[in-house]
Amino acid sequence: MSKTFTLIKSLNKSEVSYFRKHARRNATNEQSYLTIFNEILKMTEYDEQKLIKKLAIKTPHLKVVKSQLYSRIISKLHEFHLENSIEEKVKKDIHICKILIEKNLEKQAPPILRRIRITIFEYELFEQLPDLLKIEQLIWDKNWYKDISESDIRILYNKMIEGLDQQRNLSLYQMYRCIVQKAHFDKIRLQEDIKFIPDEAFKSPKQATSLRAKIEYYKVLATYHFMTGTVGTAYEYNKELLKIYEENINMTNLFPKDYVVTLNRYLIDSLTLGEHNKLEKGIEKMERLLKQTPFEEIFKPSKVMEMLYRLKFNKIIGNKDFKAGLELLGEFEPLFKKYKSEIPIIPQITFCYIIAYILLANGQYKKTLLWLSDITQGRPNAAEEICLFAESLKLVAQYECNYSHLGAQITNAKNRIRNKRELYQSEKQLFALLRELSNAPLLEKKEVFKRHLPIISKLSENPNEARFYDYFDLLHWVQSKV
Repeated sequence: MSKTFTLIKSLNKSEVSYFRKHARRNATNEQSYLTIFNEILKMTEYDEQKLIKKLAIKTPHLKVVKSQLYSRIISKLHEFHLENSIEEKVKKDIHICKILIEKNLEKQAPPILRRIRITIFEYELFEQLPDLLKIEQLIWDKNWYKDISESDIRILYNKMIEGLDQQRNLSLYQMYRCIVQKAHFDKIRLQEDIKFIPDEAFKSPKQATSLRAKIEYYKVLATYHFMTGTVGTAYEYNKELLKIYEENINMTNLFPKDYVVTLNRYLIDSLTLGEHNKLEKGIEKMERLLKQTPFEEIFKPSKVMEMLYRLKFNKIIGNKDFKAGLELLGEFEPLFKKYKSEIPIIPQITFCYIIAYILLANGQYKKTLLWLSDITQGRPNAAEEICLFAESLKLVAQYECNYSHLGAQITNAKNRIRNKRELYQSEKQLFALLRELSNAPLLEKKEVFKRHLPIISKLSENPNEARFYDYFDLLHWVQSKV
């Protein structure tokens, strides 16, 4: 795939507008680049031959122009984010001060330095502090240390040490956040006695000596407790995180994306805990936020759709309001078709499973199989857990569609799952039930369900089977048959 196509498709609405505006300013030289940019932007998949035909351009020339276009986009992205990033503005001001000093215009630097200092402490940009203090030292050097006492030098040194201590504290919690996130992305099932979160660093939030460090502190603990299954504790830590963002607008301005991601995680925890009231209000809040600046500029429409519809569909499943799921599906399908190529593979697989589950609950079994086909036929090398549960869901849909040779399908599914992990007891019971059903006369099928109901009811109360019921409420399906 063309790297220019990938870059262009990654741009949000504000970045696209910025590039177009600046390309039009120099229409004579830039119009051809803008034309190619607009044509590529329209594509859902990159098609070089279509581009060559549309623009009446030769392949070698197109390759050169695309390479130049790529460089121009990168350059404009740098400019755009320079104008809109607090951190980048500080870096720019520090660089300006250096230039002024080199040109013997150091008397023009103090007002800029005051602005830099205020911003650094306001937004806790400790990593920028050493560069600021170096500028002050350069000014002293230029002025031959005129009117500077030894105590001034010591004060500056102490400020440097204080800033470095704050940065060290922040870096400590950033390190643990990365360790826990890696474990989370690797889908490691943590036990309560995992040792990589040391007691001495997490005894109290007071050990995190700045707001930025506290944000990292709570991120670590929220993710850790979500992974260990103590969702109630994760929920409380995410609530603390939201409180920091909402009570300190500077942190929200500095990390707008993190704020929305934290809100999303808080709502996922609310869903897991059955806090449907908070979930509903939270979804409304998120929808409002994502229409505002700067959030609208940060999140692409595909990402907004992904976050909101995952919450909405899971809320419907949690409430077992499956008819409402069909109504929501009517809104979702055209959007999914439009943005599917922009959505990462794991959320894609998740959506396919969720929709299949809702369709199954509404008795639309052929459509269920259609949505599952991307998972079970494609055998993607991602979201393995969902893919394995999709095998069970597929068997239920096949039974409902009166598939022949269901016994062979059960054996194949069982083997595929067993090759990856141990079977849940509920899975074994489901396979036994389906085998018995496939051999039972039509009039006796209800009795088969009745015989299995008490066993499945008991299994549904077993904490070791909870993960299975998170993905497929076997008890609900069996009860619907008796």
